[in-house]
Amino acid sequence: MADKQKADLFDLEAISAESTTGIVDPFLQDDQETSESGEKFVVFEIENTLYAIPSGRVAEVVRMLPVTVIPNIPGWFLGIANLRGDILSVIDLAGVIGDKPADSSTKSKLVVLSSENTETNLAFKVERLREIVALSEEQIESPSPDQKHLAGIANYKSTELKLLDVQAIISTLSLR
Repeated sequence: MADKQKADLFDLEAISAESTTGIVDPFLQDDQETSESGEKFVVFEIENTLYAIPSGRVAEVVRMLPVTVIPNIPGWFLGIANLRGDILSVIDLAGVIGDKPADSSTKSKLVVLSSENTETNLAFKVERLREIVALSEEQIESPSPDQKHLAGIANYKSTELKLLDVQAIISTLSLR
């Protein structure tokens, strides 16, 4: 059972082409050159749009867990989940940054954030993980002032990649 639990988790601190748990997954194969300079970002999809958050803010990525719904809360707050004994607040990222909640699919994942504040464990539900990319400062443009959830925008593989400002998103969350 413990091996199955390990196989369900993608620990971003141990990402390599060959994992110590024997997991080989396209997401885990970080094909970025090690000599390439720049910050690494975890890239994912929400409603056919590519988003990314700094990999330093991500503790791990796990398959979608059973979520216990809490009554009388905003729609973007999906509820709470148990991850190896730790309680996670599960946030529908599409519901926070977009107009409507994301659809659930077998490809949905939870991006568990590394907590600067140990009292609160947050996980963003995303539709599909894509890859890890390294972006240099020259590749990142400033967003327009009306894009309050974005830290920057990059052109990656001929597609716009929206870099999310995790702290700005968290600061806008209110259960009232």
